[in-house]
Amino acid sequence: QYLFKGGPDMSANIQILTLDGPIYYDDGPGSYFRWMLKKLYGMTEKANRPKAVILRVNSPGGTVGATEELFQAVRHLQVNGIRVVALMEDVAASGGLYVSMAADCVIAHAGTITGSIGVIMEGTDYSAIMDFLGIKTNVIKSGKFKDIFSGTRPMTNEEHAQLQETIMSVYQQFLEMVAKERRMPIAKVKKFADGRVMSGMQAYKLKLVDGIGGLASAVEVAAKLGKISKNKIKTKFVRRKGWGGGCWCKAKANFLALIPNAKLSGIPLFMMPKFNK
Repeated sequence: QYLFKGGPDMSANIQILTLDGPIYYDDGPGSYFRWMLKKLYGMTEKANRPKAVILRVNSPGGTVGATEELFQAVRHLQVNGIRVVALMEDVAASGGLYVSMAADCVIAHAGTITGSIGVIMEGTDYSAIMDFLGIKTNVIKSGKFKDIFSGTRPMTNEEHAQLQETIMSVYQQFLEMVAKERRMPIAKVKKFADGRVMSGMQAYKLKLVDGIGGLASAVEVAAKLGKISKNKIKTKFVRRKGWGGGCWCKAKANFLALIPNAKLSGIPLFMMPKFNK
């Protein structure tokens, strides 16, 4: 009954923030990523800072650097005495899972889609089409790997091996983070860290999440962690003005659905396979 009592002021002792959509650096005027960082860091600067934050996660993943930066932003809350509960909702996979691991407690719905622990990098080879059309490309480069993701020619075995080494380095970082945050041996994490997706209930059985529940459960846990008595709980949904209240507009969301085949092609991603609605 206390979920929607938070008023427009900043005196709420539990603030609810939503991480919505693919995670990637975007410096445009409508940057959702920058808005998220501003809110996460800004919560520690206000006189009436909350005692706890609930981070609702609806993300299939994203680029490695941006994901790690959001992870550190959540850590910043904790360093400043603000407890964090991650609530995995529809999808909290790969990079979405990565950010969730920074929380003090992780809750998921039984049917949440999560997991997808891994790293992917891909590009498109359209050299056969160019050969068919008789199109040739002249390349001048400073080193043999400089055009490693060129679509105008097939990738060599040496190039593939070099990229595989890079991917495995980032993957190892992912493994070590999950093992550390969930207090598991890396060997145990490896058994399910093969890119597979799983339900929230499966993740709970694997001890990737701490409990099964929804927003009401997250508020109760946040109150307990923040040492807030039940009759003093005051929540506030932190929403973004415009852009659908914190979500991308449909046109931008449809474009981002092409990831990783469009804007982010060739960049290491914490990204789960695309599901058709």
